[in-house]
Amino acid sequence: MATTISTFDWNNRPLLGTTATTNPRNPSQTTPGQQIFLGGFSGLAFEGRDANGRLQFLTHTDRGPNGEPTNLLRDVPGNERPFALPDFQPQLIRFSLDPATRTFTLTETIGLKAADNRPITGLPNLQAAASGAAYTDEVPVDLFGNRLTNDPVGIDSEGVVVAPDGSFWMVDEYRPAIYQFDRTGKLLNRFIPQGTAAAAQQPAGTFGTEILPAVYGSRRANRGFEAVALDGNKLYAFIQSAIDNPDSTADTTSRGSRNLRIVQLDISTREVTAEYLYILDDITRSGDGRTDKIGDAVAIGGGQFAVIERDDLTDTSSNKLIYQIDLAGATNINSPANLRQLPPGKTIEQLTYAELKAAGIEPVAKRLLVNAAEAGYVNVDKPEGLARVDANTLAIINDNDFGLAADTLPGNGTVPFETEVTPVRLGLIRFDEALPVAREFRGTNAADRLDARGGDNLVFGNQGNDSLAGNQGNDTLYGNQGNDFLRGGQDVDVLFGGQGDDQLFGDLGSDSLSGDQGNDTLTGAGLDSLRGAGEIDTLVGGAGSDLFVLGNGSGAFYSNTNNSNPGLGDYALITDFSPTDDRLQLASGATYVLGTTTVDATALGLFIDNDGTAGLSGGDELIGVLRGRSTAEASAIASRFLLV
Repeated sequence: MATTISTFDWNNRPLLGTTATTNPRNPSQTTPGQQIFLGGFSGLAFEGRDANGRLQFLTHTDRGPNGEPTNLLRDVPGNERPFALPDFQPQLIRFSLDPATRTFTLTETIGLKAADNRPITGLPNLQAAASGAAYTDEVPVDLFGNRLTNDPVGIDSEGVVVAPDGSFWMVDEYRPAIYQFDRTGKLLNRFIPQGTAAAAQQPAGTFGTEILPAVYGSRRANRGFEAVALDGNKLYAFIQSAIDNPDSTADTTSRGSRNLRIVQLDISTREVTAEYLYILDDITRSGDGRTDKIGDAVAIGGGQFAVIERDDLTDTSSNKLIYQIDLAGATNINSPANLRQLPPGKTIEQLTYAELKAAGIEPVAKRLLVNAAEAGYVNVDKPEGLARVDANTLAIINDNDFGLAADTLPGNGTVPFETEVTPVRLGLIRFDEALPVAREFRGTNAADRLDARGGDNLVFGNQGNDSLAGNQGNDTLYGNQGNDFLRGGQDVDVLFGGQGDDQLFGDLGSDSLSGDQGNDTLTGAGLDSLRGAGEIDTLVGGAGSDLFVLGNGSGAFYSNTNNSNPGLGDYALITDFSPTDDRLQLASGATYVLGTTTVDATALGLFIDNDGTAGLSGGDELIGVLRGRSTAEASAIASRFLLV
């Protein structure tokens, strides 16, 4: 799939604030103060075009400008988190982009407020245990090293969607939490993991409504919810990196796991209704090249989503991977019944992909759409906003960390800035196919089993004796080399056997089967109780001696058993039957008649004799059409019947 990308830098952003010039606990300690400009964008939603064609977007800041963890409090073990603007109120930002003039315009700023209308800050919520443990945030300090007070509903916002009622739903990294704000930015709901208040020895409700599974309380610090998407009345919150389950202060499990959870929340009933697993591709690289986190997600229709999977590099060699994922066929791990086969003594986060499969846990299906870095989205390390502009276009925006450098702080009231400031860069990625696109599965040169579940899929067997299944959706299966087994499953499928002696089963729906080279067996009808009733399947044998299956020991296919119905709406269309090379498998116990058919004047019809009248009569039912054959060949074709 071809892609093009256009990038736009927002350079004229307004001043956000100036750092404190005086140490509030030591007025004699002063500093000139440093200006910090609007940035830190950590989510993105597309809201349409205005009358002049300008693109309208919604984004938001994260918790605000903060420095790298630094040991500034000698009486607190480990490092603290310095906040450059401790009173900063996280904001929703509406802006427009004119692609023709490359002009950005800030159109609205909405400050986030608690239920009592006080400004919410970006400060942490609680420290229930040692640093790195469950239900524990970093200790906040200012730039002079003074400890700051926690904010019980403080937000490190990392994604936003707008519901049909105009309310804003956001997720954060701290608890992690799911927030709902009204149109003015006032907090309506905050949903958090069970056990939060108890862990901090606080009254129930102190930090929010505890409906998320308790395991989310073991999120790795600053790796809570990173992405949010809304599909109908279901909201999906994506964990950024694997939950540390079992929990340790060194985050051992999280750092070694590829298994990321997605939680589904019904925004109508306010209930958690499902959880799914998203598997990161590869976390073996080190340093900034470690692709161990996601950036954002957006619904793209059909129960499918686009998701950013990323590292921290900035050039064309980096991973800014945008995947299309599909929940259809994925296992709901929120249901205890689906976890009965887990190996003893292991959590979901500890399982390998093979162990998940052995336990009957199917992750979400993934297909790579584009590596945005390879396409030209470079010189940024943290793409954290993703939006769907139209059926062929995604928008992406980065978090520039407000221009602050990733260095420890001196504790003198100043914060280091980047020498080469990271731009705020919005990218428009255009695909030559509409989203969601058909998903693609490719086998190896060995004997593969490819089971594509949900959606419209492309499945390639490659070499080896492969087993390919399309299941739900309009699928296209290619066996290629080897003696392959192909099954379309539900809906309308296209099957190509390729080289070798292949077995092709169209199954439910009106399918097209092509055996190609080799001695192939083609069965278009489904093996359910209908056995092809209501289907018109197209069968092409190709080279070799092929077997076309129009019945088995259970009875004839494409027969509705109604003697008054001639069966013109369900049959197998065989385009290249050879009376010398091919055979027709039919159910024994019935009488078959070959004759002309009104379906195709250039074809020979195969009928079941339903009325006992010799020859072709009005009571006979059509089950097969042999294109290019005539009544003159009837005897030769009848000799190729294989009754079973």
